[in-house]
Formats: sequence, C-alpha cells, structure tokens
Amino acid sequence: NGMYETVRIANDIIDGMKSSTISVESEKNRITGEAHFIRGLTYFNLVRLFGKVSLVTQPVLDYNEAQAPRADVSAVYTLIIDDLKAAYGMLPLPADKVEGHPHRYAAQALLAKVYLTLAGNTEGSEYWQKAYDAAKDVYDHGEYKLGSSVCKTLWQCQQDNAESIFEIQLLRLSIADA
Repeated sequence: NGMYETVRIANDIIDGMKSSTISVESEKNRITGEAHFIRGLTYFNLVRLFGKVSLVTQPVLDYNEAQAPRADVSAVYTLIIDDLKAAYGMLPLPADKVEGHPHRYAAQALLAKVYLTLAGNTEGSEYWQKAYDAAKDVYDHGEYKLGSSVCKTLWQCQQDNAESIFEIQLLRLSIADA
C-alpha cells in the first residue's frame, strides 16, 4: 500500500503541475521531474517484486479507478522508461539542483539500471547498449566518484558522499536519544 500511496502522490503532482500557478518554469519542471523520478523508481521496485502490477498513472478520483487490472510487465517497464526519460529532461543539472533532491544524472543512472535489468542474461539484447549509453552519460559528467575507503560508503560513516546517486535518509535515534 505504501508504494501505491507514493504513486498516488506522484500522479497528483504531475497532474497538478499542469495547472500550477508557479511562475518559475524551471521550478515547475524540477517538481514535475522529481515526481516522474519517484514514480519510475516506485514502479521499478514494484515490477521487480511482483511482476504484473496495476498501472495507475492519473489521479484517482473514485474507488473504481483505483482498481486497475494488472498490466503486462512490458507495459510497466515502458512507463518506467518514459518516466525516467521525462525526469532526465526536467530535472536540473547538478550545479543547479536543490540540496537533498535528485538531479538529471540520478534519473539517468536509474535508467541505466532499468536497462541492465531488461537485458538480463540475454546476449545481444538491445538493452545492453542502452544501459551502456545511459551509464556512460552519467560517468562522462563526473558527478559521481568511487570513494577511497569502505567506511565512506556506509551509512554509519557518511551521508551524501560522492558515491551516492540517490538516498532516502531516515531519522536515526540512538538509545540515549530515545
């Protein structure tokens, strides 16, 4: 249910931005791009967990709309790819991003992972080249780097390091804080 709540919110944002009174176009694009990114990520997780899932791509206005039949896996992946391509085109460059929010190369890196998943173990799959092209685009722009220490990549040691493409940070309490 939590994943579909995320999809619902993303759909509401995507639809709402069409009539938004936000006057700065780059801000509208960033917000819409983030919604496409999150919806694509959520459906990517859903399809890998469950295969066929219900595709809900518009705001749900009544109960019957929420009861969509399960879509073929290929249709889910089509939506994921479309969402990530839309996000790539709308999200800001790293230099212009809002701290704590994804930028266009986070969408491109996730798209490379989607293509790798679709390529699977199929030798000669068209998705191998697509994965390479998307990953090369991310690499060529130099936003991400491998850390020099294992500790730097562990959440206990550091957040938002150069290896982190996208992370969700939760409040961590120690026993002393509780």
